Amino acid sequence: MDTETGMEEVYEPFRNASPEVQQIIKRVREAEKAKIDTTKPRYIIDELQKIIEEEIR
Repeated sequence: MDTETGMEEVYEPFRNASPEVQQIIKRVREAEKAKIDTTKPRYIIDELQKIIEEEIR
């Protein structure tokens, strides 16, 4: 399997997800990206839970 084919397989579930799930994925990715550069990431679980709860409502 070449790299391009492998990446297509990785992204396929995201592309096929409903708009609501895609929005959750986008917000979670942004939150994680904001925390990745910190030396002591804190409260990421709480932040992810809040994102999911907001999107479900």
